[in-house]
Amino acid sequence: LHESSVIVGNRAMLYPDKDIVEIMGDVIFEKEENVIKGEKIIYDIKNESFRVLQGKKNKVNLQLKHE
Repeated sequence: LHESSVIVGNRAMLYPDKDIVEIMGDVIFEKEENVIKGEKIIYDIKNESFRVLQGKKNKVNLQLKHE
């Protein structure tokens, strides 16, 4: 993650053998003024990429700052 990025959630699980971190439960990812909300984020440490998953009741919410 970039040093200006923050991910928060209710819990996290690290899977070192797969180089991934799963953050679950009311997850919020913030980078600068951009915000992504979802039920789960799966962060791939090796590739520096992530997927945001919706829950049964919640949708993924994306708020991007337009310059």
